[in-house]
Amino acid sequence: MSFRPSMSQFRSVGDPLLSCDWYLLIPNIPGASDTRRMSYKVVSTALPGSQIEQVTMEIGAKKFNFAGRRVYSGSWTATLVETADASTRGDLLRWMDMARPYVSGAGTFRSVYGQTAELRVYDAMNNVAVSSVIHALFPISIDDTPLEQSSSIIQYSVTFSFDYADEVMGDLG
Repeated sequence: MSFRPSMSQFRSVGDPLLSCDWYLLIPNIPGASDTRRMSYKVVSTALPGSQIEQVTMEIGAKKFNFAGRRVYSGSWTATLVETADASTRGDLLRWMDMARPYVSGAGTFRSVYGQTAELRVYDAMNNVAVSSVIHALFPISIDDTPLEQSSSIIQYSVTFSFDYADEVMGDLG
């Protein structure tokens, strides 16, 4: 016997969250004076993923799976636009150099370069529906940036390292 939901049951699901209603706040970027600029330049990203490690136990011909530790991938990506002063790339490179400069190899401690960021997703009424606080964030890679003979905006895909994220769902005020 199959179950088919009615229109009223479907309508009770509620409004969807839109992928365009979000804001990323990185309150402190080492080596940068105005950190708000970086937040305004982020044009795409994702909520950090998480997974549960699978623990397998085999008894005879049977295989049993159990939940192991909940872990994070440790990397997270964002796409940022560049401005005429090239401050996006400059801020990211200075941040990377603070962690580990390529010339001397002697950087600083993670307590200095590992920053906390907050990614907020808003509902249609501008209430925070999801808040993801990302801990010990720092850039580890800036992808090659294509330059071409067109009128397109320069964008950087940046991969960050992070330890974990605390997520809170619902109206956070």
